[in-house]
Amino acid sequence: RPGDLRSLVAAWSAYRDCYHPEALRRAFARDLDFDLPKSKLHLVEHQLCHAASSFYTSPYEQADVLTKDQFGEVVSAAYLRGEGTRLTLRKTLPLPTSLGTLYAAVTTFLGFTHHSDEYKIMGLAPYGDPARFRDKLASLVELGRGGTYRTSPLVNNHRHLASLQKNGIAPETVELFERLFGPARLPNASLTDRDRELAAAIQELTERVIAHALEFFASGRSEQLCLAGGVFLNCSANGKLLAHGPYPRIHVQPAANDAGCALGAALYHYHHTLGRPRRTDRPFSVYLGPSFGDDRIEEALGEKRAELRWTRPEDLCAETARLLDAGEIVAWFQGAMEFGPRALGNRSILADPRVAGMKDRINACIKKRESFRPFAPSVTLERAADYFELYGRADSPYMLFAVPVRSRALPAVTHVNGTARVHTVSQEANPIYHRLLTAFGRRTGVPVLLNTSFNTSGEPIVCSPEDALKTFLRTELRYLAVGPFLVEKSSPGA
Repeated sequence: RPGDLRSLVAAWSAYRDCYHPEALRRAFARDLDFDLPKSKLHLVEHQLCHAASSFYTSPYEQADVLTKDQFGEVVSAAYLRGEGTRLTLRKTLPLPTSLGTLYAAVTTFLGFTHHSDEYKIMGLAPYGDPARFRDKLASLVELGRGGTYRTSPLVNNHRHLASLQKNGIAPETVELFERLFGPARLPNASLTDRDRELAAAIQELTERVIAHALEFFASGRSEQLCLAGGVFLNCSANGKLLAHGPYPRIHVQPAANDAGCALGAALYHYHHTLGRPRRTDRPFSVYLGPSFGDDRIEEALGEKRAELRWTRPEDLCAETARLLDAGEIVAWFQGAMEFGPRALGNRSILADPRVAGMKDRINACIKKRESFRPFAPSVTLERAADYFELYGRADSPYMLFAVPVRSRALPAVTHVNGTARVHTVSQEANPIYHRLLTAFGRRTGVPVLLNTSFNTSGEPIVCSPEDALKTFLRTELRYLAVGPFLVEKSSPGA
């Protein structure tokens, strides 16, 4: 058919320019000045990369593995089995079916940015009632037997591949959505009940489709489940699986989006292809990024001495806990940067979760972001179950499960639906951050902190000491704990 031919031509163009081995070798030579021998280039399919990134970082010897995102080469989802060092591909869902593209299309239709703001739709969803658009959205997804499904080709219209990649939504999809849901929202327009209700409906449908997909594993189901792909950065959906799903143990790779594919490709070749043994006796550490010594930090401080003053407290954690208890908001820069989109205690902005107005204060004065978006809590692993419903799970080390909050003492990190994206912190995983939480708990009785990423809206999370100082100086933050130093602005209003 003509439409299929156009899709093939568009797909081949993308493959030739992005995925073909010769294109990759040229990119290495152009960007890295590195001549990569053909014998050293091993291509791993996109969904296999996602699967490997989750299974090989899990503590499980065997597990069911499910991946979902917008699309890789020609596939949007994969069902696998992991055993030992091997991954066995059992089924894939080819394009145009794509749950991730459907979610991204709704994100774009509601005036947000695709490939970026899907988490905003997740945060907006609890403010709306899904009933109004439940049936209309459900008509775009056909649930099949054995955990399979198909999404409407009008939604995932890959004949308009260039428009889809640039704009997140094809022209025909806009027309369809406007017939079903009314006019598209313009970016930065005021949010309406319609917008909140559509967000609620796409979130509910996503959770339903994920639950349905797991029926594929019904026969011979494992006790363990590994998840990856951008869809599984959806903490609310992950939390529903934890609460109501058939798996007592679930692992989500912390960089579940495409960033994790680099990790997955390396692990797949090392374990699956080469058969090298795995380590399942220790948790995967997310602290894989750059770290900086005290000398580098002090040098960066020295360059800003006219605007800053700093000390080297004998007990940095105790002093920081004192400031937080006094109502201060403190930027926290320690150790190696986190791998993935979450700030997990090394590049964070911290505050007291007991103060009801703290969320609005940080949103308005520092993060400059939408008021409906929630903040996450960090809690010592030992006390996590006192404050959060973890459904028998021991921990949530990567901030990837939204679970009910048990305590009324945490209004600044409790979303409108009573949940929070909990981050549990062990002494083993992050000693200094665990000490800070413990010190705050010793002062207040609550070993929990509001934890948000150290950046402002639209900016990446800070990486270096220079990044940290630049962001610190252009916000209304007053204090920064960077390495062993406690920094304060020379002029508090600066």
